[in-house]
Amino acid sequence: LSADTDGDGLPDGWEVAHALNPLNASDWMDDPDNDGCGNWYEWFHGADPQDGGSRAASVLFVNPRAAKSGYGGRYFPFVTIQEAVNAAKEGDIVELADGEYAGPGNTGVDLGQTRIMIRSAHGASNCVVNCASNSVGFSFGDGLDARSVLMGVTVMRGAGSSGAALSIANASPTIRDCIFKENKAYYGGAVYVSGGAPRFI
Repeated sequence: LSADTDGDGLPDGWEVAHALNPLNASDWMDDPDNDGCGNWYEWFHGADPQDGGSRAASVLFVNPRAAKSGYGGRYFPFVTIQEAVNAAKEGDIVELADGEYAGPGNTGVDLGQTRIMIRSAHGASNCVVNCASNSVGFSFGDGLDARSVLMGVTVMRGAGSSGAALSIANASPTIRDCIFKENKAYYGGAVYVSGGAPRFI
C-alpha cells in the first residue's frame, strides 16, 4: 500500500505494518519508541518506529576538533555546523560530536529552507554552541515544519535583537532536549518566535 490516505507523508502500508494509524494525519511527528526520531524520520531512513534500537542513522557528521574540514563523513567530518547544513538534503540527519562549537559557521547557523535534523552524539551536556555574545545560535526560516529538528544541544551566550539562542520566523521546528543559558536579546532572551508554532520537548 503506497497510498497516503491522511496526507502525512507516510505510506499507508508502512503505517499499518508499524502499528500506526493511516487515518491520523498528525502521527508523523510522534516518536513511539522515544529514540528522538519521529515517525517521518524513521520511515525516511528505513528504521522501525517501534524499536528504539533501530534508530534512524546519521548522514553527515561535524567535529569542531577535526584537523581540517572533510566531506561530512564519519571519519572525515565537517568542522562547522553550517557546512553540514549547506550540504544536507531533505531528511538528512546531521550529528554533532561532543565538544564546544564556536566562531563563524558554528554560531549564527541558518537552517534555510531544508528540513533536516541536527542532533548531538551524546546529549546537550556534551555539545555546546558558544556564541560568545556575538551572534544568535540558530535561525529557522519561513516554511520549515516539525521535520526541522534541533536535538540535544546547549546554546549559550547568544546575542541578538530578536532571539539569542534561537530566532524562529514563520516556522514550526521541533526543539528537543536542548539547554539555553546566558543568552540575551532585545526581544526573546533565549528564543524569539514570530509566526509558526514550534514544538519544545
